[in-house]
Amino acid sequence: MASRMCNKKVKDIMNKNLIFAEPDDSLMECAEKLVKYNLQRLPVVEKGKVVGIILIRDLYNVVINNILG
Repeated sequence: MASRMCNKKVKDIMNKNLIFAEPDDSLMECAEKLVKYNLQRLPVVEKGKVVGIILIRDLYNVVINNILG
């Protein structure tokens, strides 16, 4: 089994239906995607290139900081 896995390529198992955010998306749009698709991370894509990543923890921190002032 291990030898079969060693020969696998990322392209053989990767998800081709990408879910991502764009830099100008609202935090609410990102939160909706994270929750809807049960994600922990959301790549941020601009002009076809990954320019960052937003973590669900990042959104929690924004919410908590806004609540606490």
